Amino acid sequence: MTTVQPTSHSVGRSSGRAGKIALWTLLGVLVVLLALYLADLAMNRGNVPRGTTVGGVAIGGMAPEEAERSLEQELGGVAAKPVTVRAASQEATVVPEQAGLGIDWPATVAAAGVQSANPVTRLTGLFRTHEVDAVTVVDDAALNPQLDRLVKELHVEPVDGAINVEAGQGKVTDPKLGQDVPRPMLRDELTTSWLNPQGVTVQPEEVQPAVNNSVIQAAMSGPVKSALAGPLTLGARTRSRRRSRRTVSVRLCSSPTWRAASTRS
Repeated sequence: MTTVQPTSHSVGRSSGRAGKIALWTLLGVLVVLLALYLADLAMNRGNVPRGTTVGGVAIGGMAPEEAERSLEQELGGVAAKPVTVRAASQEATVVPEQAGLGIDWPATVAAAGVQSANPVTRLTGLFRTHEVDAVTVVDDAALNPQLDRLVKELHVEPVDGAINVEAGQGKVTDPKLGQDVPRPMLRDELTTSWLNPQGVTVQPEEVQPAVNNSVIQAAMSGPVKSALAGPLTLGARTRSRRRSRRTVSVRLCSSPTWRAASTRS
């Protein structure tokens, strides 16, 4: 039996042939991918970027006119639905169309932009979504009265604190903060966020009562402490009378000043 050993020449020729096959295979794949990219570019030129949503409605990959029709069909009645406006613990409602709010469909689609020519961006758009805010049309003549109403409904009046001297002790009624919603802030939040399914949330500003914690503390360490040390002389226009500290109720003003002055017997 005779054994024939492959020569280095035949091995080199075989590996060269395999390398050429791999190269042509790679080139073929690249040509196919390029053809797919060019076809996609041609068919979707000027379309809305893939993955785009407005108010939860998907318009990615659509032509602008188609995207406008889709948005109007899906969101056309949303302006007639009440929207909840929250400021801390206070809530109020407003109907957008009654407040002069609507959607500018062409401007909203234009704000979404057009599909990028970048192949990576086009590819990632198949797997990711991004929300675009709707462009709102505002009729200030209709909006202003609704803003005035909302500001009033979201307002909370502060409650003054008080000190009552009972049974020889000063008992404090704690003050309560009020709140105001700045009108410009409310307008900005309402006109930009009224399509949010969770409603509109605004951050109110605190309103301090006239008799706040600082006034209470100052009174407790000063006039109240003196009042509890002895009987009080209470003035009532032309006459005055003395009362035991056990039965006296006193009120603070924001100064703070007292309507009762303590004297020692």
